[in-house]
Amino acid sequence: PATIQQSQAPVSDEIIVKVPKQDIISSGGLGIELGQVDFRTNTRVYIKSISPDSIASRFGIKKDWIVVSVNGDSTERTNAEGIAIMLSR
Repeated sequence: PATIQQSQAPVSDEIIVKVPKQDIISSGGLGIELGQVDFRTNTRVYIKSISPDSIASRFGIKKDWIVVSVNGDSTERTNAEGIAIMLSR
């Protein structure tokens, strides 16, 4: 089953998303649109929007959360396109 775990930091909008590939395939994706913010040498990818009745909405993923990993793999220094590729594998 899919699990969503909010970062253990005291106050954080960062999330760790762990969703089995089978769930993503059977649902046609997570139902999220990614955005990114670039500053200096860093890129942060965030949840730009969430489709109603999607895996993301069912598991409480919120708009504007920062994606820090996908299925246990860090997304640090990865842009939105790279994360989309990570999700499709």
